[in-house]
Amino acid sequence: PNQLKELFEAASEGKGFIDLNGLTSLVKQLGYGSDEAKAIMQQLDVDGNEQLTFGEFWEGFHSFASAPSDEQQEAVED
Repeated sequence: PNQLKELFEAASEGKGFIDLNGLTSLVKQLGYGSDEAKAIMQQLDVDGNEQLTFGEFWEGFHSFASAPSDEQQEAVED
């Protein structure tokens, strides 16, 4: 969780939440664009205020990290 907290702090620029600009910067570092950032924001922003709290960010990251990869899913389907 410490690395995730550091990532959150960097993306939130010390504001205590990640807005769309911060999320866009973060996902661009991972090779994605602003459309993906908007989709991620919609998915993770539970309360709809366009600001990701650490809780929302953590829950979303945890869900993503525990989701089966495409290769794992294909193995299950075979």
